[in-house]
Amino acid sequence: MRQESLSWTRIGWIHRLGRFAVVAIAGCLLHAAASAQQQFPTPRLATISPPGGKIGTTFEITVTGSDLDGVEQIIFSHPGIKAERIPTPPPKPDPKKKDAKNKPPAKKPEPFLPNKFKVTIGGNVPVGVYDMRLVGRWGVSNPRAFMVGDLDEIAEKEPNDDVNQAQNVDINRTINGVISRNIDVDYYKFKGTKGQRIVIFCAAFSIDSRLDPFVQVFDASGRRLAFNRNYRQSDAVLDVVVPADGDYVVRVCQFTYLAGNAEYFYRLTLSQAPWIDAAFPAVVERGKKNRITLYGRNLPNGKPSKATIAGRPLDQLVVEVTPPATQGDTPPLAFDGVLCARSGAVDGFGYRVKNGVGFSNPILLAFADAPVILDQPGNDSKDKAQRITVPCELCGRIERREDVDCYVFTAKKGEVYWFEGYADRLDYPVDLYFVLQQMKDGRVLGEYDDHPMTPPVVGRFFTRTDDPSTRFVVPADGDYLLVVSTRTSAFRAGPRYGYRLSIRREQPDFRLVLVGNDETTAAGCTIRQGGTQDLDVVCFRRDGFNGEVVLTVEGLPKGVTCPPQVLGPNQRHGVLVLTAAADAPKWHGQIRIKGTATINGKQVVRTARAGCLVWPAPGNLPAISRLARGFYLAVREKGPFSMKASPGEIAVPVGGEAAVKVQVNRQFPDFKAQIQVTRVSGPVMTNGNFINVRNVNIPANKNEVDIKFRLPGNAVPGTYSLVFQGLGQFKYSKDPKAKKKPNVQVVQVTPPVKMVVYNRVAELQVEPNKVTITPGGTVPVTIKAKRLYGYKGELKLQLLLPRGFSGIAAKPVTIPAGKNEAKIELKCGTKTKPVANQTLTIRATARVGNVNMIQEGQFQITVPAQTATAGKK
Repeated sequence: MRQESLSWTRIGWIHRLGRFAVVAIAGCLLHAAASAQQQFPTPRLATISPPGGKIGTTFEITVTGSDLDGVEQIIFSHPGIKAERIPTPPPKPDPKKKDAKNKPPAKKPEPFLPNKFKVTIGGNVPVGVYDMRLVGRWGVSNPRAFMVGDLDEIAEKEPNDDVNQAQNVDINRTINGVISRNIDVDYYKFKGTKGQRIVIFCAAFSIDSRLDPFVQVFDASGRRLAFNRNYRQSDAVLDVVVPADGDYVVRVCQFTYLAGNAEYFYRLTLSQAPWIDAAFPAVVERGKKNRITLYGRNLPNGKPSKATIAGRPLDQLVVEVTPPATQGDTPPLAFDGVLCARSGAVDGFGYRVKNGVGFSNPILLAFADAPVILDQPGNDSKDKAQRITVPCELCGRIERREDVDCYVFTAKKGEVYWFEGYADRLDYPVDLYFVLQQMKDGRVLGEYDDHPMTPPVVGRFFTRTDDPSTRFVVPADGDYLLVVSTRTSAFRAGPRYGYRLSIRREQPDFRLVLVGNDETTAAGCTIRQGGTQDLDVVCFRRDGFNGEVVLTVEGLPKGVTCPPQVLGPNQRHGVLVLTAAADAPKWHGQIRIKGTATINGKQVVRTARAGCLVWPAPGNLPAISRLARGFYLAVREKGPFSMKASPGEIAVPVGGEAAVKVQVNRQFPDFKAQIQVTRVSGPVMTNGNFINVRNVNIPANKNEVDIKFRLPGNAVPGTYSLVFQGLGQFKYSKDPKAKKKPNVQVVQVTPPVKMVVYNRVAELQVEPNKVTITPGGTVPVTIKAKRLYGYKGELKLQLLLPRGFSGIAAKPVTIPAGKNEAKIELKCGTKTKPVANQTLTIRATARVGNVNMIQEGQFQITVPAQTATAGKK
């Protein structure tokens, strides 16, 4: 935010340049949106105006979107925010007509104003961001962020497109505005008093806006005092310490002037309220009071700090923070701001401070997995490395350019630790990496950078992060060097460039996020009578957990069912399918998803968090997505068709062939179109990707198709939910009297087929399980096979000896097809050394298709020492 002299003439020139800015990209995006296939009616909430309000006030809002017919209710994620429809005012009588007061209007007006509501924010509603949804004829809409503040609010007044048209505003106010076209620029003028520190916050990302605001502040002479964009995602934050009494101008525009319309709205706050830029440490231990140092602006009772942001000095304030208690089965993520999809697995809470003007922004504090250790000054080289004890939680900062933090720890051979960095997911602008080295010789054991964590669902819920992670098996006793820094340390440093590095013993676990299913638009979740609705479930797996997760649903209404469904081994993204009966009553409400897994012999239950698509992106670009506050479902009248797949359960060997029949029920008599069928969920391969299943079509006027596919050799054994999607197009209009009906897309999925992928066809039991055999002797053992998955072929048996053991032998035998046991003769050599309870293995090999399937059974053998008498004989 360096100062820069800029004349008003130059500002006007930059403004006019926007008229000739490169708009080809925006044009392409608009064209892509316009050419997108129309969907069967589903409510989509695009904008709320204004997108928030002050605690304890009542005001009107206007909503826009599509398929908002018959909106009957607004749902807020906080019960203290209420909304009601605004009745249509009676027509005013025409004084020129004598009978105007008595004559009814020619057409009866609608009882309520379209898309207008009166909202009341209760006095007990905390400052924060909440979700708002609409409920209407076609179901429940997607959520939109609704911000509740504690300052007075006003609306932008046009024209304010130039300096001489700047709208007069007071400080400690929030202005709700919009960049209505790509060249739109909004100016606001305020009176400042020398010495005031005024923080200017332009909320865009935080309120689900498309805007990428570029905000500047100028004095009366046109000298630029501060500017900012992308402080956090697309939010902008800057501050000015007023140099002299007088008028100052704030300028807001879309960066590079590429786009603008009603979806480019913002909330601009000019205030002396606190602003928290960073917390150190940003991680707290549960069950104790934690001392945290806050860095920011206008902090209450704050002291001057040496820390700066873009040359601006910051305050610092030490506070004591006690984490909230964990309730339920999942550690909380209680943050009253907005978090990106990549933060879906973080456990933590938001913290604010307050001064005489109002509350600060929230800062995210994460929960620690181990004792917290703070980065100490001067640990920027190997010989000055800070000694730490693992496991621990390291909290550090890149305090100056080219800064690195060095730590040394002692570990023993064979110990296993997980190193997981957190910065990007805590909303710090840090591209973190770390290096592990042998301390004694400097040999690099590994450099760890961006880790995929969870493969991103690009079109819906983009989870990719810059945070690193690795599993470290200690190769030898000794000291190890850990070097931590960022890829941008050459030009970025300061209090906001902090990190958390969790060094913990292996603790397998998982978190779930439930996301809506529509990739092309931000839509709500509505299931139709006699149909299905699929929901995306994202599984963040931690510390190598690769087990199955059984999904169940709570809160479903009458007529809607969802049997337990499975995310298979190491599956990180799957589909959960709800089914509605043909007579399911109309309904809307909140549902909850739980995942149950067995980890280290214990049952672990995790409640899914909610996520949502904010704005779709064209092509393969990442969608704009975030975490949401709850997940809502609606039940409405039947749709054009429904689908099912049979059989309901199949078992297929790795490398084997599967066959499924997909059937369609055409519920609309005029729906006779072709339906394209694709696989949307099913078994995964060792690389984490779904197996390939060729797309097929159900021809027009046909109602079924057979789908056959072969599992690859790298399919991961386990239980999965195999789900197919059907997409059809037909001419439809919400108005049954319409003469022209556009083509619309309709999507349905099949209820899941429970699919078991197996790589063994029998369970082996050796009888007796403990065998004693003397040198030179023989002992028969019986191998019994419990056949699985209907396998009836032969099993070839062989004896396997552990490495370094010899003296026992057996000829291979076969359990014939259709039989369940065979005997194998163990022979002990005359010079076999004595051994007690040595474990041996019997391996059975079965040929299924073109794949060998291995199964094993174990038993123990004892070879006693030869007695002296036995030796004489």
